[in-house]
Amino acid sequence: MFKIDTKNGFYVISSACTNIDENFVRSFQDKLNEHCKGKMSTILHLEACKEIDTAMANQLQQWQDYAVKEKQSFAICAEQRDLYTSLQKLQNDHELNLSPSLAEAIDLVSMEILERELLG
Repeated sequence: MFKIDTKNGFYVISSACTNIDENFVRSFQDKLNEHCKGKMSTILHLEACKEIDTAMANQLQQWQDYAVKEKQSFAICAEQRDLYTSLQKLQNDHELNLSPSLAEAIDLVSMEILERELLG
């Protein structure tokens, strides 16, 4: 269900699933606990996902809020236009670190890591 790629200072966790449901959330949480343990920035790369509901979008927001609290980054790469648009519409009061391409998500996380290093 997931492919994990370790980059310099962060993980890219990719999934080819077509929708985000409760099973996806449980599996992804297990991967986060197993590999990241809250101590490494993460990009969730959704290659083929086209659908998400409000509850699952709220879960993405919770993961991002937790990462920020732990002084880490969490970004979502939504390559499918339908998913990207849905996530933009479903965002709560907080902005998700959302990008339409993996390259942009990598840039975003890399810049946040650099910013934290410079500001100590």
